[in-house]
Amino acid sequence: MAKKGFTLDDAIFQKKIRDLAKRVGVDEKEFVREQGALLLRDIAKIVPPYKVYSLKGANVAPNKMADYEAGVTSIRKDLATNFRVRDQSYIEHIFDVTGKTANIRQVLRNKKGKQYVVDIDYLNLGNFGEALRFHRSRQSKVTGRAFQRRKGGKDTKIGRWKDRNVMWVNQNIYNQLQDYLIKDLGKGKASVSKAMLKLNPKQGRNVPKWVKRQLNKVMGNARMAKIGGGWSAIFRASADALYHVKDNNLTFIKVARLKAMERRLKFILRDNAKKAGLKVR
Repeated sequence: MAKKGFTLDDAIFQKKIRDLAKRVGVDEKEFVREQGALLLRDIAKIVPPYKVYSLKGANVAPNKMADYEAGVTSIRKDLATNFRVRDQSYIEHIFDVTGKTANIRQVLRNKKGKQYVVDIDYLNLGNFGEALRFHRSRQSKVTGRAFQRRKGGKDTKIGRWKDRNVMWVNQNIYNQLQDYLIKDLGKGKASVSKAMLKLNPKQGRNVPKWVKRQLNKVMGNARMAKIGGGWSAIFRASADALYHVKDNNLTFIKVARLKAMERRLKFILRDNAKKAGLKVR
């Protein structure tokens, strides 16, 4: 599955942060750093896996374990779409009889001499790497989810709809695939979170343990830079599952973050006024 990355260096958004900071008189660099990290936190929430996808909820704390469980469920559904579990002895028998591991459409006989038809797209003879490559080839480059099978017409001899692009594997290979994919769950979120932590390590409390496990496996970076006389936070992330991180969604999240920043600055302003002994409403 192709990796998707994004870089956020939005001059207009950054200028609005700086302007808000100057209005209240807070430290510009630190405020930009803080808000850049919070923006990345919001972006990470729309990166799969998630229980419910909602841009409106980007600045609402997610149910972290529900997100993980949703990811596990998606993996299991995709494996069930792409594979069929069969006894290894039967898989080997089919191969011995037909001499083929792909596109097997043949009439065979059972031990009693009764004819039956096998309709198999791919046989796996116990090779994990081959099964993983097949699974990857059957994932959308956009969403990362398995393609849904297309029914190829009803065969009266078989008495069922023919499957298309399904691999037969033994239970051990199937279990290995499931464990391998679950072990890598959360790389997309981790890439954004890694950039967030570069700006503000304290945000680590908002990163679930199952996402933290992926931090060393992904690319995510962020830095503070002084551009045109003002401070900016620039970040980049690259991983599978970043397909929701696109311009229209980023715009929505940035608007929500600006509103949250205004509320934060109003609080700071009122708090400073109270400390100075001024009456505030």
